[in-house]
Amino acid sequence: MTYGLVLEGGGGRGGFHIGVWQALRELNIEINGVTGTSVGALNGALFALGKYDEAVKLWSNIQTTDVLDVDDKIFNELFHGKKKPDSLEAYLVFLKDVLGNKGFNITPLKKLIATHMNEDELRKSNIDFGFVTVSLTDHKPLEVFIEDIGKGKIEDYLLASSFLPVFREEQLDGKKFIDGCFFDNLPIRLLMKKGYRKIIVVHLNGFGLRKKVDESNLEVIHIYPSGNLGSSLLFHPLQSRQNIQMGYLDALKAFGKLFGNRYYFANVPSEEEIFSWFLQLPRDYICEMAWRIYKKQGNVKRILLERLIPQLARLLNLSSEASYQLIYLSLLEYGAQKIGLLRLKIYDFQVFQEMVIHKFTAYGTDKINVQNEESNLPSMHFLKNKRKWILFQWFMLLQKNPCVIPLSTLE
Repeated sequence: MTYGLVLEGGGGRGGFHIGVWQALRELNIEINGVTGTSVGALNGALFALGKYDEAVKLWSNIQTTDVLDVDDKIFNELFHGKKKPDSLEAYLVFLKDVLGNKGFNITPLKKLIATHMNEDELRKSNIDFGFVTVSLTDHKPLEVFIEDIGKGKIEDYLLASSFLPVFREEQLDGKKFIDGCFFDNLPIRLLMKKGYRKIIVVHLNGFGLRKKVDESNLEVIHIYPSGNLGSSLLFHPLQSRQNIQMGYLDALKAFGKLFGNRYYFANVPSEEEIFSWFLQLPRDYICEMAWRIYKKQGNVKRILLERLIPQLARLLNLSSEASYQLIYLSLLEYGAQKIGLLRLKIYDFQVFQEMVIHKFTAYGTDKINVQNEESNLPSMHFLKNKRKWILFQWFMLLQKNPCVIPLSTLE
């Protein structure tokens, strides 16, 4: 199966693209065309050249000084870290230099592009490659493929696609340009013009405009980051490696190889198995929970399916259409976040469940240490937050009645 690939702009968040690329390789998904804006254009060029190992090495070690000619320490403190009073003079000198020269010096970015790009090989690539920039000189956007660009000009136009207003003004190919994000930061239309109908769209949640696209006649797979990718102007190896891992896992999830909302699970019970688990919960516990919350009693199954489970979904910030499987997994994820379980890794469902139930129940019991003598449930009076109280009751149910995958499912 072949697709076109769209890479959104987002500066220092670009490592996410590389993680998605890793997943596409692992899944043997063939990409015949790629378009991008800004960092999406730069990573798109690496993709068209087939330089996967080079891209991983680049993004795993990238620093702000690989893009901007700045004092890395001062830059990060000033724009992304905690300001230090004794560094005030250094901050003022830094800002005076940037303002005096009307922007950041991007000589390192030019060298980076020159080092990793090969125009001849790019033109020979079997992968269609296009990107977006905006010509300030001509007052118009440019949505171009490499065949539309004159020989010897590829590096200039790749830089033009990434040219932010905070960069020191200069001409490229005799003209002034600005970053393509000011026209279309997610150039799906550019691939459509080439006839692509199966498209993978990789989002960075970056700054910029996005042209509306009618997807009714397209087969589009959107890959969104499940967490914070950091600042667009911060290039840091630790953040970047995390973004690569996130891109890899989010792509596997988008293609149905992993499950979960914020975490990542393998060997997950089916929707039918989770639904069956809900139906087999102890009637007395369900009745008591409903009485404590709503002061009402009635048909146990109706209370469970029409009141308690929809309420659980809302408390977990899920839509009313959320599957029973997603509700169950999101409940486990809530507990995992509370106990600080590492997010960016693949968990076997059964192992994850046992770990979370054990640790969260101990965590919750420590928070709610007063028991009502006539009830199986801790008193809501002793917990200020009703949401936490209700979620804790569900964890009590999980502890006593965990969902177990039949062995036949795993064989």
